[in-house]
Amino acid sequence: MAIFRGDTSFDGISPSIFRLETTWDNGKKSAHGTAFVVAMLRDSRRLVLATAKHVLDFPENETVWWKARQFDEHGRVQRQISFGTDHGLLGGVPYRVHKKFDIGVLVLPANGDDKGHLARPGETPVRVIAIDEGVSTGTRIAWAGFPAVMEDLLGFPQLCYFEGVVSAMVNDGKRPFYIVDGHVSEGVSGGPVWQWNEEKSRLEVVGIVVSYTPGPSRLPGFCQFEPINPIMYFLETEAWHPDTLGDHLITNRRG
Repeated sequence: MAIFRGDTSFDGISPSIFRLETTWDNGKKSAHGTAFVVAMLRDSRRLVLATAKHVLDFPENETVWWKARQFDEHGRVQRQISFGTDHGLLGGVPYRVHKKFDIGVLVLPANGDDKGHLARPGETPVRVIAIDEGVSTGTRIAWAGFPAVMEDLLGFPQLCYFEGVVSAMVNDGKRPFYIVDGHVSEGVSGGPVWQWNEEKSRLEVVGIVVSYTPGPSRLPGFCQFEPINPIMYFLETEAWHPDTLGDHLITNRRG
C-alpha cells in the first residue's frame, strides 16, 4: 500500500485554510466553520474560499459581519480580514451557495485588516482533482479544520488534521457524496478533503467536509463529505459568471 504523506500534505494545504466566522441579528447570533482557498481572481488577487453551505446559513437580507482568520500553533493571528455584507441594502453579496449540494463559495475583499494585500506573494489556490474524476472506495484521504472542542480546550482556535478511508461513494439519485470511516467535530465543516497522489507526489483536494452521523448505541459513525467537483463546475461555468466581477478566475485543477 502506498504511504499517505500526511505530514507533507498537511504542511502544504495549511496555508490555504481559514477559520470563517459570521455574526448577524445585531450580534445576537453567530456561527463558525472552516473554509479554504479554492480559486483566485487574477487581476485583483482576491481569494475565493470554498466551504459548506450550512456554514453560510443565515437570513438572506441580514447584515452579516464576517471574519476569516489563520493562526499559528500558539493561537496568534497570522492573517485576518473582517468585513460586512447586506443583500437587502447592497443588492448583491460576494457569496453563492449551491441549490442542491451542501457547498458554497465566498469572494474575500482584496485587502486584509492590516490594509495590505490579503493574498500572499506567489499564493495559488489548492490543487484539486480533475473535474470529471473522483476517488473510489478504499482510498485513504485526509481533511482539516478548526474543531470547537479544541478551541474550548486550548482557549484559541487550532487547525487540526484528520485521516480516514472512503467507505463508499454513494449516489442516491439526488446527489453523489462520500461516506468516510473517520471523525469530524463541530467547526470542521467546510474544510478541505484531499488525497495524496503518490505518482505525482502531491495532494489533490477531492471534497468538502459537511457532516458526521453517529451510529446507534454510541457506536462510531461515519463522515459525509461532498465531492469538490460541483464547486469547480460552479466556478468555471456560466453558473458563477466570474467576468461580472471584472476579473478572471484562476483555479488549480489536476494536470
